[in-house]
Amino acid sequence: MRLRFAANSVRATGLRALAAAGVAAFAFAGNLAGCSTGSVASPNYESTGTSAAITFHKDVEPILQKNCQGCHVTGGIAPFALMTYADAKSAASEMVTATTTREMPPWGAYSAPDCTPTHGFQDDLRLAQKDIDTISAWQAAGAPEGNPSDAPKGPPPTKAGALANLSQSLTPDTSYNLTASTDQFRCFILDPKITKTTYMNGSFVIAGNPQIVHHALVFADPNRESLALATDGSNQYDCFGGPGISSPSLMAAWAPGAVPQDFPSDVGMAISPGTLFIMQVHYHPHATVTNTSDQTTFQIRYLDAPPAYTLLPELIGNFDQPLSDVGGFKAGLLPGPDDPPSGPEFMIPANSKGHTEEMEFDVPSSVGGGVPLPDLYLYSVASHVHYVGTEQQITIEHTADFLATTPGAQKDECLLNVPAWNFNWQRFYAYQYDGTIEHLPRIGPGDKLRIKCTYDNTLDNPLLAESLHERQMAQPVDVRLGETTLDEMCLGGFALVYKNQ
Repeated sequence: MRLRFAANSVRATGLRALAAAGVAAFAFAGNLAGCSTGSVASPNYESTGTSAAITFHKDVEPILQKNCQGCHVTGGIAPFALMTYADAKSAASEMVTATTTREMPPWGAYSAPDCTPTHGFQDDLRLAQKDIDTISAWQAAGAPEGNPSDAPKGPPPTKAGALANLSQSLTPDTSYNLTASTDQFRCFILDPKITKTTYMNGSFVIAGNPQIVHHALVFADPNRESLALATDGSNQYDCFGGPGISSPSLMAAWAPGAVPQDFPSDVGMAISPGTLFIMQVHYHPHATVTNTSDQTTFQIRYLDAPPAYTLLPELIGNFDQPLSDVGGFKAGLLPGPDDPPSGPEFMIPANSKGHTEEMEFDVPSSVGGGVPLPDLYLYSVASHVHYVGTEQQITIEHTADFLATTPGAQKDECLLNVPAWNFNWQRFYAYQYDGTIEHLPRIGPGDKLRIKCTYDNTLDNPLLAESLHERQMAQPVDVRLGETTLDEMCLGGFALVYKNQ
């Protein structure tokens, strides 16, 4: 059974009717570890005090090994290594600043009084407060080394290897040479040569050049539209905002330190015959780069038979029309500040700070001409805006019927809160669950899914200021929906799971 929803002039209706402008840079996967090789299920964020005898090998090195060395390794994407005592001592001040501000490790999902997710996330990268206190106290004490015999006994983290039980490995026909001094987004067309409906059960990206590959995303191109975008015959093209096709579907993604994406054995993502894959690679040049050539590989594992559950990646949001009926359900832009008298409009005025845009998607009760909507479970969720964006909340208002049939459910449920958005560190946040898929958050017919985005369109916004400077622009301009660097989005990414009939 394939879910499909009607679409109209609304930019993105979600749930298989994906918007052409609605696809952008995410980091995806249930077990994507970002820049960490460890997993912290329930960090303790309360200060517990620190010992006066803190040393590198006994106290700090275990923290770095578990949370930082997936990226901060010699020859990696990070600007410096944190593998040895000498590495850490020279960067002690930077470590304190980055951890106390929670800029590092890169993790955007934090609870707020008005938005606390009811489920925990897998691979939570946030440092416990006691670890942050430990790093600060160590640096304040002069960064003592201590006894090397106190170092962690286990081996340091190694780069993730490969996907288990690999079915297919795809690499671009030709390598890409990064010549620009600013970040670049390049799309590579990969042909899996699929001749019948196939189900992907796992994937992994292997960076050809870890010095410059910041992250990679893989989209499905069922209509093979990407071929027309690679005009020079190289099967690759520039693509900042997204793959540039009308009906993309986000399949997978990778960031440094990630491990292979492994869905449960009874879950698969359907891929139709003739589908092409588009691998969007974010290249990040920095001062320590010595090699600028890359040829990154995408690995896939397929199932031998249709699975019990289908995983459905969806992008919902980017609405540019007021909330209205869309073929039996409602979707659209809600009223907000700076709207004209004619009604809601997505526009962020120049020099405005704290401007918000909010969108709603009402989950329909049926699909495909009247087929009842199956139970939907939310496997993972992501936020996405561009450089002007600073915050995002994704919430859901459940119906009375849902509350009556779901013990312990809350009417208003927070799915994701990102209070300090950073375009350079994007990821999907996968929900933890115990045992079966039925323990995941549920989405029911008639539920109201809301996405609220906050923006800073002033020179106080460092990412925007840098982007304006690169374009020789002295002042911000009014910003509207779009895919280019100085356009904006308000988009949620969702990996939904439903049981096959």
